[in-house]
Amino acid sequence: MGELLDPRRLRKAASRIRGKIEGRVGTSIRRWRYVLDSKYLRNPVSTRRLTSEGSHLTPVQQEALADLRARGIAFVSQERLGIDPADWRDLRELIDQFAASERVRDRIHEFPALAAQKQLRGDDYMVKLYPEGPTLPPTNPLLRIGLCPALLDVINHYLGLWSKLVYTDAWHTIPVDIGRRVGSQSWHRDPEDRRMVKAYLYCRDVDEGAGPMEYVPGSASGGPYADLWPWRPRGTHAERYPSDEEVAAKIPRADRITCTGRAGTFVLCDTDGLHRGGISTTSPRVLATWTFVTPAALGTTVQRRFTLASARALHVLSAAAMFALG
Repeated sequence: MGELLDPRRLRKAASRIRGKIEGRVGTSIRRWRYVLDSKYLRNPVSTRRLTSEGSHLTPVQQEALADLRARGIAFVSQERLGIDPADWRDLRELIDQFAASERVRDRIHEFPALAAQKQLRGDDYMVKLYPEGPTLPPTNPLLRIGLCPALLDVINHYLGLWSKLVYTDAWHTIPVDIGRRVGSQSWHRDPEDRRMVKAYLYCRDVDEGAGPMEYVPGSASGGPYADLWPWRPRGTHAERYPSDEEVAAKIPRADRITCTGRAGTFVLCDTDGLHRGGISTTSPRVLATWTFVTPAALGTTVQRRFTLASARALHVLSAAAMFALG
């Protein structure tokens, strides 16, 4: 009886109970905030901006938009989409230098030993061009392409509002199969938003050996597979990451696609939909990437994960691009 009344044990028990209560209350508050921002506050304002400004989509943009709406994913070449050839050239030069760097070579060499020593998580199977939270000049080709109307107008029309660009970087996957999947190589839905778009621009050819992403068309909001492990505000890891066995039992292999493509291919996908990164075996997957969310999006990863070096040259951006950086 004395042990049960030990003040130290009582304080620890009370602290655990308080922590659980505060965690549940905090989660409920954030979920309700998302509903309010999505339906009544932030997103409706952004929707009115898109409607009032208006924009004309080219036939190629309309085609990509139609695929996004029908399947949650679209493939289109950067040339057909209308990316400035100079921006594409500068981006490839930047990423080619990164891919050939000593840092990438060292990481590939060290990866097998690292995998044997520690539990790998998240995106440990890739090397990224920039550290978290880089400072980028407005002239960086990642920003020039991510904010150009050719790409941004498709994203905004799919989301039905002016979106926010919260992340951009270049990735180089490590072409080593360690015999297991790591982090985002497992099936999952991204946590930030009920509808969001990630754009991937292949800077080298991506075949089966390069570990292409897999995607389930029709698994984003409104699709036939949307109710399987559905997205919810502040959903847990277990809710967002079904096992391979669960996915195989519910979704036929024929209803999943592998996102191979030639250099210069854009893959635009709503990552509320089920997807997973592939395992690179014979060659790396080398690409540029951008993440666009609605103003209602949740979590620390929807705070803009890069800083602008200066405001110079911003005056040439469209109003929608300025909003995306806001």
